[in-house]
Amino acid sequence: MRHSMALAAWVLPLARRLRAAALPRAWKAGALALAVAALLLAWGTVMERSPAGPAAPAPLPGIEMLDRAWEATGGELEQALLFVREPVADRPAAERIAAGLGWTGPPPAGEERSLRLVEGAGGPYVEVAWRLSGEAARTWAERYRELRRAFAREGLWPPVHVELSGRAGEGGDPQALTEAALDAVKAGERQPWQGPRSASVAGYSPLLPPGPYAVNVQAAARSGADGTRLWVGWPVVRSDY
Repeated sequence: MRHSMALAAWVLPLARRLRAAALPRAWKAGALALAVAALLLAWGTVMERSPAGPAAPAPLPGIEMLDRAWEATGGELEQALLFVREPVADRPAAERIAAGLGWTGPPPAGEERSLRLVEGAGGPYVEVAWRLSGEAARTWAERYRELRRAFAREGLWPPVHVELSGRAGEGGDPQALTEAALDAVKAGERQPWQGPRSASVAGYSPLLPPGPYAVNVQAAARSGADGTRLWVGWPVVRSDY
């Protein structure tokens, strides 16, 4: 648009000077035609519509939907585990992440915290494990957001693995429990597995954030003498079931 207006501003004075000059009529007619063309060009720039900007990206589904998968099993939530492993520039970066989490004193009741810097083949990385038990387990989604914010301050957005675990009700069938969990979050592309006393199924749910794998939710169950244990994880279950 700026180029079009500049061209019009240059052509119009030129056309006026040509008309005032002692030139043949054909030349003056050409100058007038040129001036009209410049006016049309300028008008076209006024009428131009600015192209629409890119649409804002749709927000990702909330990780809180993992609670729906757990509740569908009817199990009693006993523990939640949040786990992150992410490359960092140096030790001060890991210390800033810890400070951002407020991990400067002993953890409150029901929490176990671990943050360590590990030297890997490709450079240092920070490993965080945040285990919540009892009543604290019900606050896992809030702690998840705190963890994401602490890494975001360093310009890092790693996937935060989530695992919920607890005990199923009496007579819970492992296969039925795992299928119920994935049904609750409308997970498809399922990958089931079943053993003598345990079962698991992983799949992809549009209600949960996409993760680093082809699946983004997994449920597992194991029956034993002390009842049936349950695990529901994003994107997968980390524990040995």
